[in-house]
Amino acid sequence: MVAGTKEFLERAGYRPLPLPEIGGVAPDVYGSRTEGRQTFGLVALIRAGLGQAVEGYAQLAAAKAALGDDLDYALVLPPAPEFELIRFLTADKGKWFYHVKKLRLMMWLCNPERNTMSCVVGAPRDRLLESHFLHGYHPLDSYVSTLLSKELMKDGDF
Repeated sequence: MVAGTKEFLERAGYRPLPLPEIGGVAPDVYGSRTEGRQTFGLVALIRAGLGQAVEGYAQLAAAKAALGDDLDYALVLPPAPEFELIRFLTADKGKWFYHVKKLRLMMWLCNPERNTMSCVVGAPRDRLLESHFLHGYHPLDSYVSTLLSKELMKDGDF
C-alpha cells in the first residue's frame, strides 16, 4: 500500500520528500506539489485496516501538531465494506468522525491490486487530487452527518 500511495501521489504531480520523524513516528509517505506560487504538502500514514484507524488518527493528529496546518493529512487503509466504514464513523455518536473532521484529516482507501485510491472522509486542499481519486471525489461525509443528525435528534441530544 505504501507503493500504491506513492504512485497515486506521483500521478498527481507530487514529489517525495524525506520523511520527518514526529515524536518517534515517521509518516509512511510525505510529499509535495508546486503549482505557480502555491505548494501543496501531504502526510500519509498507512495502516492494515479499520482496527488500526484510531491509533493512526492519533498519530496523524500528533503529526499535524508538529508540522502545522498547511499540509494535508491522510490515513490510508485497504478497501473495506462501506457498512464497516459507516459503523466505525458513527460509533459513540460519531466521536471519531467529528474529531477527524475538526482536525481536517482524511481517510483514503487504497486498492494496490487495481491501482486505485478513494477518498471517503475529508477533502484535500489540493483540488487536483480530487480528479485522481477513483470515481472522482465522493466522501461519506454527508451521509454519515445525516445519519448522526438523525440519531442525535432521536436521542434528544441535538
